[in-house]
Amino acid sequence: MAVAENLFPTKRNIFESICLSPRTVTRRVEEMSFDLNNSLKNIFGNFKYFSIALDTSTDRRDTSQLVIFVRGITETYQIFEEFVKVIPIMGTVTGTDVFLHLMELLTELNLPLAKLVGITTDGAPSMVGNKKGTITLLQNEMEKFGIEHNLVKIHCIVHQEALVAKSVRLRETMDAVVNAVNFILSRGLNHRQFRQFLIDTEAEYGDLLYFCNVRWLSRGSMLKRFFHIREDVIIFLEEKNYDASYFRNTDNISKLAFFVDITSHLNDLNLKLQGSNKFIHQMYAEITAFENKLKLWELQLQKGNMTHFVNFLSTNPTDVPEYANIVMELRSEFSSLFMDLRVKCAYIIF
Repeated sequence: MAVAENLFPTKRNIFESICLSPRTVTRRVEEMSFDLNNSLKNIFGNFKYFSIALDTSTDRRDTSQLVIFVRGITETYQIFEEFVKVIPIMGTVTGTDVFLHLMELLTELNLPLAKLVGITTDGAPSMVGNKKGTITLLQNEMEKFGIEHNLVKIHCIVHQEALVAKSVRLRETMDAVVNAVNFILSRGLNHRQFRQFLIDTEAEYGDLLYFCNVRWLSRGSMLKRFFHIREDVIIFLEEKNYDASYFRNTDNISKLAFFVDITSHLNDLNLKLQGSNKFIHQMYAEITAFENKLKLWELQLQKGNMTHFVNFLSTNPTDVPEYANIVMELRSEFSSLFMDLRVKCAYIIF
């Protein structure tokens, strides 16, 4: 009421008449939810065709969450993309479990299987298993009802890009950085002293960042920050009697700098692949463009040209052509992992 009095002094009586009891708020939230659900049903009822995207993840309490997106097109070529539901799964997360939850939701939203033309998953075994995977069970269900059109199956492009990023042959460097960061951040006293140390030295950053496998973009951010305050980190680690000899080696610092640059490029690609209203041909174009960049970078590194690797260049590396092999391996991973997408896109675009 204090805010209302300041912002709308002449409307005080209206605000006072609004009931905000817990029961009333609960009822209104339920009414809003019911209205949104009906709106979705009306939109979905006009779909000529639709596709779905499924993803499973685990929250902080180790409860599996099934996330479902729907994209559809009407006869007038209007396209709708909706995040429709998060379903907590308390027990097992088998292909059958996911399939049953999916079928229940499709029935609830009046989305017939006859209009389903595509499905995107995170590539987990429970999703793509040959016998009891969700996709297999879905295809069997469609065949049972005499639905004969081909179901286009796609492994989430962003997931695949993250898998490729993990393949970069610099595991030793990543482990060394993660261990050092964990030594500082996972111990309360060390962390407090380290932050004060950075303040005293007027460092570029005031703290380090944790790395989390689930949050793919955190790798690049963590490595970049570590690299730019590495001298402060090394001094602090040595004061704590931590073996920081790995980071005193100039070749290892060059590897770290190269890792920072390549993950930065991969993160840029990852961001381009995310967001709403992205179509598969657009994402495919981003992937192929990045593959062409990798070819260019490989040739440049073979000739000692580090134009696109600024941090790497700053360390004055001794054997630049060796790093061209890492880029070549990364390009090979892209080529093999996205082969299935390449074939599907050629068909879809045609």
